[in-house]
This record gives sequence, C-alpha cells and structure tokens, in this order.
Amino acid sequence: MKLINNTLNEQTELNYNENKKMAKFLKRRRQELGLTLEHVSEGICSTSYLSKIENCQVEVDETYFNLLFEKLDLHYEDVIENRKVPIYSHMIQAYLENDKEFIKKSSNDLVVNKTYCETEIELLVVFYNLIFENYQECKNGLDKLISIQNTLLSEEYEILLYLEAIYHFKTNNFNKTLENLRCLYQRNLINDILKVAVDDLALDFCFEIGEVSGFYNILKRNKDNIYLNILKRVDIKHQLQELVLKPSKHKLAEFEILKLVINNEYMDLYDYYYTLSLIYNKQYLEAYEYCKDIEHDQDFLLLKAIIVNNIDEMDISYDFLMYLRNNNINKFGVSYEYIEYVRIKLEKYSYMQLYNYLKNVVFTKKVQLHNKFLLKEEIKELLKIAYELGKYKEIVKLLKNTDIDF
Repeated sequence: MKLINNTLNEQTELNYNENKKMAKFLKRRRQELGLTLEHVSEGICSTSYLSKIENCQVEVDETYFNLLFEKLDLHYEDVIENRKVPIYSHMIQAYLENDKEFIKKSSNDLVVNKTYCETEIELLVVFYNLIFENYQECKNGLDKLISIQNTLLSEEYEILLYLEAIYHFKTNNFNKTLENLRCLYQRNLINDILKVAVDDLALDFCFEIGEVSGFYNILKRNKDNIYLNILKRVDIKHQLQELVLKPSKHKLAEFEILKLVINNEYMDLYDYYYTLSLIYNKQYLEAYEYCKDIEHDQDFLLLKAIIVNNIDEMDISYDFLMYLRNNNINKFGVSYEYIEYVRIKLEKYSYMQLYNYLKNVVFTKKVQLHNKFLLKEEIKELLKIAYELGKYKEIVKLLKNTDIDF
C-alpha cells in the first residue's frame, strides 16, 4: 500500500508540474500576442480565475486549457506534443557534439513554431549563432535576453548564463567567462546535460589559461559521469587535452595509440590537439607537414600562424600570406590578434610597427585572464623585436612583470 501511495504521489507531482508549465506558457504566449486577460477569458472563465491559472495558484482541468489555447490560435494537444521534447537539452547536446545540421534544422523549425515562446526561440537562435560563429548576431541576441532576464524562468536564465559564458570564451573575454562560470556553479542546476556542458566549458577554460590543477580537479570529478558515454566527443576532447598537458616525452606515441580508437567523426579534434602538441614540443616543421592540407577553421588557422611564424620557409610563408589576403578572418576571439600580427609581419611592416602592434596586444592582456600559451608566443616576438630596436629597458620591464615561464 505504501508503494502504491508513493507512486500516486509521484504521478500527482508530475501532473502538477506539467500543469504549471502549461500555465506559464499560456501567460507568456498571451502577453507576446498582446492579448488581455479579459479577451482570453471571455466566455470561458472569469478574468480573476484566468489570472490564478497563469500564476499557478490553481490546478487546471484540461478542458480549460483546450478552450484558453484556442483563443491563442493554438491546439492544446499540439502544445503538449511539441513541448514534450526537452529542446534545451537537445540543443546543448548538439552543440557539444558539434552537430551543426541538427542546430540549423531545429532553429529553422522553431522560428515558425507557435508552440514556443519568443524568448525560447531567441535562446535557440543564440545557440545557432554560436555554433556558426556569427558573434555579432550572437551578441545582439544575448543583449536582448539580458535586458529581459528578470522575466526568464529559472532554467532559461541558466541557459542564458551558459550561452554568455561560451560567447565570452569564444571572443577572448576570459574574465567574463569566469564570472559566468562562477554564477553557474553557485546554482543548483537541475538539467544534467547542462551540468556536463558547464564542466566541459570549465575544462576548456582551464586548459586555455594554463590552470592545470583546476583542469585535473574537474576531470577527476567527471571521471565516472555516465553522460560521457553519450557525449563521446566531449570525452575524447578532454582525453586529448590531457595528453597535450602531459609532460611525458612519450606523449606523441600516446597520441598515436589514442588515434586507433577514435572514430573518423572526431578526427578534427585529434588533428587539432596533435598539431598543438607538436607545437608545444617546438616540432614546427613536423606540425606543418601534418596539418598543411587540413581544411581551416579559425582555431586551426591560429596554429598554422604560430607554425609559419616559427619556421623560416619562404614558400610556406608566401602561401600562408596569400591565404590570409584572400579570406576573411573573424575579428572576434583570441586568434585574430596573433593571426593579424603574422599577416603584417609577412607584409614586411617595419620593426617599429610590429613592436607597437604587439605592445598594445600584450600589455592590454596584462590586466586580464588570457591564453597563456598564446601570450607566451606574443611576448617572445615582442622581446625579439625590442632587442632588434635596442629597447633593452623595455625587455627588462617586460620580463620582470610577466608571469610567463620561458
């Protein structure tokens, strides 16, 4: 009997939660359409009763929902059916798996789907813009959502924080990324996929800024996470990052072993981190030979810029310069500044011009969290150029103030 009562209580709680979700959707959709309580309640119930329904103060029979949704030009059954899909979880999973086609199709479908609110659609459009690196459109969407954040439901606000964190991370504002991550970790996140996504971003963040102890602490905490069996791309990525950070002189051999068990769909990750590991080992020619025919995205383009800048090969430099001249480089993100520096260097700008460009880049970063590996490359260049210009005091000052180990 106790078991039966518990089951009934659980079912009652489930029904009550679904009832609340429908009531909240009803209210938001009515407000988006600019309809008054009086208009929607007319012929169905009193205005005060509709207000109680929308504010989850009463439990509602399906008959009322059927009639009320008709006033919004919606069929209740369609709303129930469409909103069964945990769309945020699906979009987070698609983002983590780099499933661009799913996000593109879902975004296009939902824009014309009347069973989702404008706020929900706006969040999903931000996902779309993030995965396709449309950062200006992404910022516009985030600004709009931030301006109405007090009206967001708890889960929506958490998704917004996560999207903000990704945007700041992708556009090299690591201080803001840290703020968003702290806010997310302070909340009691209910969405399990979102928890994995936040840890995934935190691992990427620690990897980029060189916070090795933080990286391993999060990695250890996630070791037995069952969702890593579903989100295989996330698991593979962090295994590769761990190999890059390993001090072992045998790590390139370990890369080869890991390559044997990686599916072709994850080879873009392998290619990136294997090339990065070669660069860490200062094997620039080997890195170039490995990646020269790999299709560019901007992260990979950054690696090629580092390689080209560290090898003195005229043909390679010329080919890279021609590529930069003929392709638009996204001005958002950590990679642009260094790629632009390599471009102007290959364009034969003067030492003084190179020095002023790099000085502005490096000293701007001094007050921020930054990609330590990339900053090290920039400081190395700045030191070389300062030496050529005889700016010895600047060299001493830079070495004294930097926390980078050479």
